[in-house]
Amino acid sequence: MSTPILSIKNISKSYEGYPVLNNISLDLFKGEVHFIIGENGAGKSTLMKIISGVLVPDSGEILWQGKPAELNSPYDAHKLGIVTIYQEPNLFSKLSIAENLFLHKWIDRFPIIKWEDIYHESELLLRKFGMNINPRIKIERLSLAEKRLIEIIGAFSRNSKVLIMDEATAALTENELDLIKESLVKLTDLEVAVFYISQRISNLYKIGKRVSILRDGKIIDTNLVEKVTTENVLEMAAGETLGERYPKINVEKGRKVLEVKNLSSCNFLREISFSLRRGEVLGLAGVMGSGRSLLGKVLFGVKTIAKGEIKINGQLMTRYSINKAIENGVCYIPEDRFNKGFFPDLSIVQNITLTQLDLFSHLGIINSKEEIRVVKNYIEKLVIKNNGIFKKAYTLSGGNQQKTVLARWFNSGANIFILDEPTKGIDIASKTDVYSIINKLLLSGAAILMISSDLNELLGMCDRIFVLKEGRIVAEKEAKNTSVDQLLRIATY
Repeated sequence: MSTPILSIKNISKSYEGYPVLNNISLDLFKGEVHFIIGENGAGKSTLMKIISGVLVPDSGEILWQGKPAELNSPYDAHKLGIVTIYQEPNLFSKLSIAENLFLHKWIDRFPIIKWEDIYHESELLLRKFGMNINPRIKIERLSLAEKRLIEIIGAFSRNSKVLIMDEATAALTENELDLIKESLVKLTDLEVAVFYISQRISNLYKIGKRVSILRDGKIIDTNLVEKVTTENVLEMAAGETLGERYPKINVEKGRKVLEVKNLSSCNFLREISFSLRRGEVLGLAGVMGSGRSLLGKVLFGVKTIAKGEIKINGQLMTRYSINKAIENGVCYIPEDRFNKGFFPDLSIVQNITLTQLDLFSHLGIINSKEEIRVVKNYIEKLVIKNNGIFKKAYTLSGGNQQKTVLARWFNSGANIFILDEPTKGIDIASKTDVYSIINKLLLSGAAILMISSDLNELLGMCDRIFVLKEGRIVAEKEAKNTSVDQLLRIATY
């Protein structure tokens, strides 16, 4: 390889005396996609913020094309050609595609803006990346995958030399990920270099050229993608083997607690039938748009039933609603936990006990001692790292914020759990903590419906797996006798 376009030399960073990065050295070469893998708290985001000029390191230096560079602000990074795409799209939803693509150039063209030229240039850019779409369309009308592509095209239009993708493809399906891969290939062919942060290890082999593993603020290893296996990467990132990743336990199955027969809803779900027993983890697989999450909402009463029936503990549910679901011991943890259940300005204690205050109160007076006991119990079980349970919840890391939401629902006393992407967006070690809680729920007699886009997770933790496609169940598989490839073929062909 030639001289790296970007070199990080002996970078260290601490917060309040706590080391987050410890003597990090890393190179990025033109035209490569370099994966950064690690748990939450490993230092990935801090490292990327230093490269993008958001944070200044305590020590070490950054070299740009072999020469020292000062990155004291995002503006400094932008001048060099460093652009970051974050987990949530950073676009102006009420503006058009063209306006978003050329927003950074308006200053150069102001006060005379030739809109026809901008639309024409935008159309050429979109076609270059295989998007046959009207540049006048507003961003709010686009899918998540299309928004990701617009951000990548925007980076290209700004003549970016380094692109940082920070969990930017976490919510995309495998098919959508292929579109992103094609666009990144175009960029790398033009010698754009990419730092790619992702928890989805499968992405590594589709997109990556090299991979670096961070653990506890240190680089554990950097290697070519073809020289490492999934098990190698997971073990280095978390210090565990793949076999320890999914601590599946076998629990004796009890009576049926949930029965669904010929269920149809929202002009999409059709003739859905299945049952769920005590002590069972039933998986629900399918690509985005297959109806996975929609089915979870119907089973919790969020969406209405057009046809068919739901029985809970043998009782037919009539005029089914959210209140009726909760009364009958059904708990639903949605995929979008942060926008539908996380309260950053409340304390950690309040986030965990908010919906169950009646368990700790008498005549309107909260028994704080009992409340704290329960909270500490769940913090210990879920390994929620914190600086004090009365601190604001926003002080937690992303993974620990998610575990706080899970703790609240695990504390609900429900016995039928509908978990939609229960480990999405959390690190490898935190996932194991969630699986352990699931095992404890099973031992207590609970039944679990797990909706997940992580097929390895479904195979590792479930007893049976249903595959949903275009609103219908198209297959039922025993997890122990099924492979990822088999599930993918069923879901996509």
